[in-house]
Amino acid sequence: MTPRWRGMVAPLLLLLLGQACPQVAQALPGELGSNWTTGMELNLSGRFNPVGASVGGRATVRRRLFHEDHVLRKTGLGNVLLAPSAVGLAVTADTSPAYVRAGVGLEFMPAAVWRMRLTWQATQTFGNFGFLMKFEDRTDPYGPIHRVFRGRVPGAMQARLVQRLMAENLFQVKLWRIILFNLTNVELGRVGPGGGWFYNGEYDLLVRGAWDVVGRNVFLAAVSVLDGKSMPELAVGGFHMVAASVWSRGVTMQAGAAVVVGPPVRGIIPRSASWIILAGFHLWDRHRQSTPYLVWLMSLAF
Repeated sequence: MTPRWRGMVAPLLLLLLGQACPQVAQALPGELGSNWTTGMELNLSGRFNPVGASVGGRATVRRRLFHEDHVLRKTGLGNVLLAPSAVGLAVTADTSPAYVRAGVGLEFMPAAVWRMRLTWQATQTFGNFGFLMKFEDRTDPYGPIHRVFRGRVPGAMQARLVQRLMAENLFQVKLWRIILFNLTNVELGRVGPGGGWFYNGEYDLLVRGAWDVVGRNVFLAAVSVLDGKSMPELAVGGFHMVAASVWSRGVTMQAGAAVVVGPPVRGIIPRSASWIILAGFHLWDRHRQSTPYLVWLMSLAF
C-alpha cells in the first residue's frame, strides 16, 4: 500500500450534499401530508490529491414548522420559503478505507434559504491508512517523503478513537438561473488516548489531538444551463474553499470549476439523485504549490 493510499479519507465537500434550494417547495406538498416526515440520504464520494473515498448515510425524522395551511404560506413567496421549514433529529454512519464513524445530529431549517446542523460522531480510524498520523510535535514535517519513512516506523501510524462535534451553517438561493450558496462549518475534535499532533486527511491539515478547532468555508456559484421538466438540471460554475486549524495555524485553500447534475438539493426532495464534480487547484496548502484537486460526489435521497 503506497503512502498516497494510506491517506485515503472522506472528501472535504461531503457536506455539500446536504444543501437545499427554494425550488424544492413545489415538490413538498404531496410528500408532507402531516407535520412529520422521514428521509434517508446515501452519499458516495471520491477525491484526488489527496486520494480518498467514502460511503455515508443519514436518516432523519423532521417536524414541519409551518403547515401548508399556515397564514405565512398563503402567498407564493411565503410558500416557497417556508414549505421545507422543519426541525429534525438524525442518525449518521460513514465509512471509508480510513475509518468508520457513527453519530447523532440536530437539524434546523427556518426557511428554504437557511439550514443549520449540529452533529456529534465517534470515529474509529484504521491506523494503516493514516487518516490520523502521529507526530512528536506540530513542527515535524509531514510531506510525502516524510510519510514514506514514518509509515515504516513501528507505532508511527496507529488506530485511534476520535470524537468530533461539528456545527454547520448554510445559506443558499436560486435566482432565475443563478445558484449561490455558502457553507460554513466549525469542528471540534478529540483523539484519545495519547494526545499529540495528528494529520487529519479530511482537511489535509496537521491538528492537535485535544479539542483542536478547525473551520471551513465553501462558496459556490453556478448558472443553470439545462432545466427542462423531463431532464435533470445541469449547472456549471465555480467554487472556492478555505480551511484552517486554530492550534496548528495550518491553512488549505482550493478553487476551480463546478458541475452539478440533477437537483442540487439533499435531504428535502424525496426519490432524487444528483452528482457534483469539483475540479481545480490547491491555491494554498502544506506543499505551497498549485497542485490539481478533484472531487466527485453522488447522492441519492429516499
